[in-house]
Amino acid sequence: MALLKRLETDRSLAVFAGQFVPLKLVTDGNPEWSKWARQYPVEGNGIPRLYVIRADGERIYSRVGSLGGDALHLMLRTTLQSSGRSFNAAETALLMTSVEAAEKAMAAGNSGEAAAELSKLAKVGTVGDLKSYSALALKADEIARKLVEASDSMMNDAVADLENVQTAFKGALALAEAERQYVGFGKIRTNVLTSIKAAKRNKEIKPYMVQAEALTRARGLVKSEKATDRNKAPRAYENVIRGYPGTEADKLARQELTSISPDAKILHVTELPTKPKLRTWTDISGKFKVRGTFVKLESGNVTLKKESGDEVTLPLAKLSISDQSFLRRQEK
Repeated sequence: MALLKRLETDRSLAVFAGQFVPLKLVTDGNPEWSKWARQYPVEGNGIPRLYVIRADGERIYSRVGSLGGDALHLMLRTTLQSSGRSFNAAETALLMTSVEAAEKAMAAGNSGEAAAELSKLAKVGTVGDLKSYSALALKADEIARKLVEASDSMMNDAVADLENVQTAFKGALALAEAERQYVGFGKIRTNVLTSIKAAKRNKEIKPYMVQAEALTRARGLVKSEKATDRNKAPRAYENVIRGYPGTEADKLARQELTSISPDAKILHVTELPTKPKLRTWTDISGKFKVRGTFVKLESGNVTLKKESGDEVTLPLAKLSISDQSFLRRQEK
């Protein structure tokens, strides 16, 4: 009783408030006591018996008899070092919602959304290593480990899809989504960014990567916790539709825009102006090449607009035979 009273009245123990939960266990006539005594045996007989039990059920301190003077302070400080971190009310609420949502996503086979939910925990610690023994934190770490183990397969599939023009956009979209979803997973995100950078160095793949990033940006706005961001989502989808007409990105953007803004005017436009197509132009020797779009053919000279936005003009006769044929077809 003296120890319990001290825990309640000693102001010097206030520094430990919220880090320990005092629990009085009655021994006489309590059927739970025998279970407790078997699970946490302690040398010696008598009462009181003092225990410190970690959040995961591990005993980190036990003894028979009270602790007087500074001994109680020293014991509490020492056990704190191996008891793991604690969370305040706001952090606990975030843990509960993120873990619940991540578990649902995993059950549905959507590892990307599970990663996105756990990434929110970066606000309270390192995702996958929260250094806590609470049930919620241990569950979060367990899900994170599963996601890390599965990430290699996800990356390999995405990179393999990029190598085939039929599946290139699928691979690009997987990488773009992974960059957003795995934001709280340092190593995975670094690997994703490396793959994205490599994809953009390939001129054939870069357009798919740019389209995927634009679509992912719109999706991110839809899922934002900020109302101001969510309000920007329709315009982001419209930019995808206008910028990449006829592509898979356009098709998905229309579907997703319909679900959040079915009355958007752009959904009822039957035909959008097509964007000039990029192609590689070659001179007759085959040594000079430039990637750009056709601007005009005038007085025997061809003007092309390069990817950088700069324009270049050169005689039609200096272009390769195939490029000259292409221009004549366009003229017709």
